[in-house]
Order: sequence, then structure tokens, then C-alpha cells
Amino acid sequence: EGACTEMEGSNSSSSTPMHRPRGRDGLRAVVLGGTGAVGVAMINLLLASPRFEQVTNIGRRKTDGSQWTAGDLVNEVVVDMDEMEASNDSFGEHDIAFSCLGVMRTTAGTSENYRRMDWGYTTAFARLCKQNNVQQFHVVTSTKANANSWMTYLAVKGEIENSVIDIRFPHAFIYRPGLLGRGTQERWVERVASWFSTALPVEQLAQVMLDEALAAWDKDHKEQDETSGPSADVEPESKIVELNDIWEHINSWQQKEQHH
Repeated sequence: EGACTEMEGSNSSSSTPMHRPRGRDGLRAVVLGGTGAVGVAMINLLLASPRFEQVTNIGRRKTDGSQWTAGDLVNEVVVDMDEMEASNDSFGEHDIAFSCLGVMRTTAGTSENYRRMDWGYTTAFARLCKQNNVQQFHVVTSTKANANSWMTYLAVKGEIENSVIDIRFPHAFIYRPGLLGRGTQERWVERVASWFSTALPVEQLAQVMLDEALAAWDKDHKEQDETSGPSADVEPESKIVELNDIWEHINSWQQKEQHH
């Protein structure tokens, strides 16, 4: 499940980040849910990467930036989550989007409100990213997500997946983690569940997401170089990264580290 962020309406505004040196590729990333556990881990990795020149967080209010390793470098855009389309101008000039939002059912209250927030905010974010030519969209859902599930949580996650695929990004990545290790943001149900299964640290999930993003970006640009420019017709690609795929990716890092 993605990171939990409570939502409230607010007027659209944007803070001006401090200057950071231009990265090798000058990539620009935009994140939804950047104050939750997965989102914080994602933004910290983006800030540490020399390949990103700008990192934007979409949120319901301005923060002091202390949750991130270099909060003064994050471009914070404050929006009314229920009227995100009114902030369309804030979504331009980004290359890669990461949706790390996940709403707690207890926060939402009713099933209808839960769907409005989790599916509604995520798909509004995705539509705005597509309208502004974002090339990649990465979203965290859940293992066993299925729009036809009798469980509201899994059904909503499945609806999110279907909507993101239907929007037809050049590259859409869907991550289906199981139990997440959130550190200080751990929920009580996750604490109990960790007695019976291994939790996936959010930092490792974020690293897998970043690796997938950069691999796809490099592949596209290598192909463009070989064909002397971008292709006019790019067939949209959607990739579902299951929990086993995530663990295999992590195990491959560990094996490489052991050899070094």
C-alpha cells in the first residue's frame, strides 16, 4: 500500500526551491504523497540522484521540509486535492511521476469516501501528468489488487491500476508490494502482520521504483540515439511489478554487493 496522507482543500500555490546543480540528464520528477513513508523515501532518493535537477511534491499544504534529507531543494506545490485540475499549470515540465499516495480506510470513513480519495486523487494526478506530457508514471498499489475484488481496499487499488493503464502513458509502472516496513510511520496492523511475514522496507521499494524509471529512460534515449531522434508513434507500455519481482530485484543488489 502507498503512503498515507490526510487530505484537505486549500488554495493552489507553489514555493520556490533553492538552486541545485543541474544533473547529468536534468530530469524532473513530480511526486504525489511525498510526506508519507513511501513518498519520503522516494523523494530522498531523487534528491540524492545526480540525474534529477528538480523534485516537486504535490500536497495539500506547505511543510517545513524536515521530513526530507534536503527539504529546501524540494519544490512544494500546494493544491486543493478535490480540485486538482485547477492547478494544471503546476504539472508542466516534468519527465517522470511517482504516485506514492495511499489513504487509510479509517481516515476516509466510508467506502465511498475512501474511493473518492484514493482512486480519485491518484487518477486526477495521472490525468494531469498525461496532459502535461509526463513520459513515465509510477504508482504503488497492493499485492492482489483487483477491481473485481469483494474487498473495498483491493477493489479500489485494482481500479487505480486500470485507470492508469487506460490513460496510456508511454511507460506506466504499477508496483504491488505486500506488507511495508515504514519505520516510525508503521501502522498498528502492519506491526501485528510483521510477526507472520517479512515486511518490505519502504526505502527498498523506492529504490526499485527509481531503478525501473532510470532503466526505462536510458532505454528510450538509447533507441532515440540509434534512430536519430524520437519516434513519432510510441506504443504505450504498462508493466506490473509484483511482490516477487521486487524481492528478486533486491536480492540481485545484495548478490552484487557480496561479490564486491
